[in-house]
Amino acid sequence: MVESIVPGSLPSTIGPVILVVNKADGDEEVTAASSNIVGVVLLQELPHLSHLGVRARQEKVVFVTCEDEDKVDYIQRLTGKYVRLEASSTGVNLTLNSSGNIGGNFIGKDLSGNGTPTIESFGSHESAIQSYSSQGFSSGGVILLSDVDTLSSGAKAAACGRLASLAAVSHKVYSDQGVPASFHVPKGAVIPFGSMELALKQSKTMETFMSLLEQTETARLEGGELDKLCSQLQELISSLQPPKDIIDGIGRIFPGNARLIVRSSANVEDLAGLSAAGLYESIPNVSPSNPIVFANAVSQVWASLYTRRAVLSRQAAGVSQKDAAMAVLVQEMLSPDLSFVLHTLSPTDQEHNLVEAEIAPGLGETLASGTRGTPWRLSSGKFDGHVRTLAFANFSEEMLVSGAGPADGEIIRLVVDYSKKPLTVDPIFRRHLGQRLCAVGFFLERKFGCPQDVEGCVIGKDIYIVQTRPQP
Repeated sequence: MVESIVPGSLPSTIGPVILVVNKADGDEEVTAASSNIVGVVLLQELPHLSHLGVRARQEKVVFVTCEDEDKVDYIQRLTGKYVRLEASSTGVNLTLNSSGNIGGNFIGKDLSGNGTPTIESFGSHESAIQSYSSQGFSSGGVILLSDVDTLSSGAKAAACGRLASLAAVSHKVYSDQGVPASFHVPKGAVIPFGSMELALKQSKTMETFMSLLEQTETARLEGGELDKLCSQLQELISSLQPPKDIIDGIGRIFPGNARLIVRSSANVEDLAGLSAAGLYESIPNVSPSNPIVFANAVSQVWASLYTRRAVLSRQAAGVSQKDAAMAVLVQEMLSPDLSFVLHTLSPTDQEHNLVEAEIAPGLGETLASGTRGTPWRLSSGKFDGHVRTLAFANFSEEMLVSGAGPADGEIIRLVVDYSKKPLTVDPIFRRHLGQRLCAVGFFLERKFGCPQDVEGCVIGKDIYIVQTRPQP
């Protein structure tokens, strides 16, 4: 049993291991702690579609949660013993695999949707990564969202560009029950691949950067060697100033009073087989009217490519550090009433006819991070319009952006009053929202050609989609 999942914390000589974890913050990479981890039991509730849940599915690690004190006591008594962990949509069994010892089972929540303890190879994406790297340095500037492509801006930004095109025609699309699949996307632009390298060249620090990067390929965890290199890389990148034409370009695209979110779009995320969900940084609530704060946000996103967790994650996937590149997606910051994550293929029982939604009040960080608690959870039929309520939200706080406050990268937290939330008190609203989210999710699944992991929000009566990626 461990307090949290820490990269490199378990020796690779032991295993296979089922790790019992006391708490999570949502940023963990399970197999970065050890390649021998085949299962995780987290002793806190967590949204099924959180970034940590997505990454566990990506890594083919059985991932379950349990908060029942009696069951936790039983789990702790199994420490050091050989056990079998089975998870399905009906529950979870944890049993001794030796008939000479006590057995038992506990009911938990399956976040993984599979029980296969193998890691998918990243090899199928090597050619894509090399093609990014071979583009050379960008000449600077900013690309409008409608003009981005995968080679210049990464899969995440390219998907957002396609979302913008689909949003323009979505008002013509309806489900079999006549439910509209219409949605909007926030205005956006991309600082393309090569811009960070251009800033390194302009600051005359490229040679230092390349030396540090090369050392990470062979650095050891023991003695803090890798930690030191990652810190040096992040410090170097964080000190960079984006070229002036980038700052000026953002100022021309967005009005001066706009509130923006600065997001990663790496060439090693949002790919089929490697989602890297939540691995890289997003900085909310910045404005082009404050170029210093905006420039620092861009540098922070660049620097997140070299966190210890990101470096270890790429090592585990067999990706060379020099092949990783970072573009920056800049989008209009939304102030949602509700945020949601959709999986267009049920992650628990692999049901193709259902869209599962997890919904939280306020900003989506509540869902994406390891916030303790349960979201509203809806399951909606793609063809019959039937909506089931699987859970009601119980998060104690919601995250918001204050419209009156400064655009300084900060958010505020407020206590949630669920008696005033229609999704809790109004079953008709709940059914209508479930049907609309299902219609949008199914439309995107058909257009992108595979099950999708969709992130978005609700503002008034409008649905906004901010991101979609292949569902693990």
